[in-house]
Amino acid sequence: MEASDVRGALEADWPALASLLVEHDADPASGGLSYLEMAAVALFLAGKLRTGDTTNFDDFFASVERCLHEGDDEAVTLVMVGLLEDLQNSNITELDNEVWVPYLKPTTRRAWQAVEDFWNGDVNAISRFAVQQSR
Repeated sequence: MEASDVRGALEADWPALASLLVEHDADPASGGLSYLEMAAVALFLAGKLRTGDTTNFDDFFASVERCLHEGDDEAVTLVMVGLLEDLQNSNITELDNEVWVPYLKPTTRRAWQAVEDFWNGDVNAISRFAVQQSR
């Protein structure tokens, strides 16, 4: 899986998310930019979590897990630095980052921890995770 495939994997079984990203595409300032798409996805998920509508979270995070398993280096970095980092960033979601942990699958939890470790000073944590994933 390449980075260009990540969006399709994440929106595949969630029509509301797919619609949001189509609207995002129409924005001339940010449409089509994958890292900004991941920020839009994080905001979408935060809105769903705030309203208690987590029906699609299990499937969504299973897709995140698949992206981390099947993705090339660029796809894995997009998911980690684009999506997971945005979910951890309370300036974006306005939520405590721990609210996401129950939804994370095993590999996603390790990726989540690598992002946290990076921001806590381990500058090689993300790249180390990516190398371990590619084995």
